[in-house]
Amino acid sequence: RLAANKICASHAFTSMFLWKEAMQLSIWLEPDGYLVQQGSRGENHYFFPCGTDDAKARMLSMLPPDAVLHYADAQDLAFMEQWRSGKYSAQPARGDWEYLYDRQAQLELPGTRYGKIRRKVNHVRSLPGWKAQPIDAQNLPLVYELESEWHKLSYNRIGAADGQAVATALKYFQELALFGILAFTDNGPTGYFLGAYLDENTFCGIAPRALDSTHFAGLRWELYHSLSPTVHTINLEEDMDLDGLRQNKTELRPIGFYEMWDIQLSDTH
Repeated sequence: RLAANKICASHAFTSMFLWKEAMQLSIWLEPDGYLVQQGSRGENHYFFPCGTDDAKARMLSMLPPDAVLHYADAQDLAFMEQWRSGKYSAQPARGDWEYLYDRQAQLELPGTRYGKIRRKVNHVRSLPGWKAQPIDAQNLPLVYELESEWHKLSYNRIGAADGQAVATALKYFQELALFGILAFTDNGPTGYFLGAYLDENTFCGIAPRALDSTHFAGLRWELYHSLSPTVHTINLEEDMDLDGLRQNKTELRPIGFYEMWDIQLSDTH
C-alpha cells in the first residue's frame, strides 16, 4: 500500500481488519498487489486493486464484466484512462471521501474559523482533574469498562457495525499497533480515542467514546497532542452519506478530502 502511495484509510490493513465482518471483506493477496471483495454491497463489488500497474491490470482483467470498484482515487482514475480509456464509467462516491485535517491547526485552533472548537477544548481541559494518558496494557481494562458504559448512554446512536469494529480494535489493540489516549476527570475515566498510523505523516482516528458528549473536543485535542511529531495530517475517515456524521465532520474544519470514486468496468459508451 505504501509503495503504491495509497495513504488512505480504506485500503489500510487495520481498517480492513476492523471492518471485515460488517463489510464482509475477503482479500486476494499477491506479492505485487491485492484486491478486496466487499460482500456487503452485493455481488461483484470490490475495492479498486492496490499494487503495481501490472498487478492492477492483471486483477482487473480477471473480474466479471459487471464488476463495480469502490474506493478508487485520483491515481486509479489515471490508471483506468491509460489501461481502458473510454471503456468504463466513474462517479464520485461522496460518502466514501475521507476527511483530512491539519494537525497543527487542530492543536493551535487559531482565529474565528476554529473559535467554537477552541472554546469547547478550553472548557474540557479546565475541568477538575482532567488529564489524559496513552492507552496501554495496564489501563486497557478501564477502556473496556468505558466502552460498556458508553453503549448504555441515551445519546449514543451508533450502529452494531461500528460497535463491532471498536470491539475488534480493543481486542487486538497491541497486535494492530494502535495508539490512543484515555481521559479522566475527578470522577474517573470519562472517555477515550484511538486510531492507527497510515504512514509516518498521517494518523487515522477511529470512533471516539465519551461518557459526557461535551468532552469529545477535549478527547480529540489530547489525542492529536500525543501523536508522533512527524504527523501533520489527521484522517477521520468517511461519513457514509450520513447527514449527522457529515455535519459533525464538517464542523471540525477539514482542510480537504481524500476523494473516492466508484468505477463500473462494463463499457457504457
